[in-house]
Amino acid sequence: MDNRIEEEKGRIKVERKTMIKDAIVIVIAAAILTTFLLVWKGQITGQATIQTFESDIPTVTESTPNTPLSFEHIPNMKAKIGDKINFKVIPNQAEGINFYDNTPLFDIGTNGEVDYVPETPGEYRLFIIITNANGEYYLQDFRLSIEE
Repeated sequence: MDNRIEEEKGRIKVERKTMIKDAIVIVIAAAILTTFLLVWKGQITGQATIQTFESDIPTVTESTPNTPLSFEHIPNMKAKIGDKINFKVIPNQAEGINFYDNTPLFDIGTNGEVDYVPETPGEYRLFIIITNANGEYYLQDFRLSIEE
């Protein structure tokens, strides 16, 4: 009888550990989804705006069929007030690309170009988002550190 009770206690402990692990996975997944939605809506900084442009000048001459929408990696950047920051978002598809950003610091151009001279020091987490005519989107974040 004591053996059955101990076996039952062991089974309950295993089930409880499994339930705790499942609950942790659910909490983490909910946190990731919430963070993504907040970022997508531009609510992370509390002062974000999204600028929309349709590209008239493609930056890629060919698209690879069945390739998910993406663009080249944007590295983290450091600059001083008054330094010029210039980079171009280069998507892997040529037509119908829309460019977005989540910051009031700069506006991304219709061809994916960012040309910006920082005026305020700070640490910023920025997002660049592109979409295509099929409704696909791709976003990438990077950090911008502006020093005096």
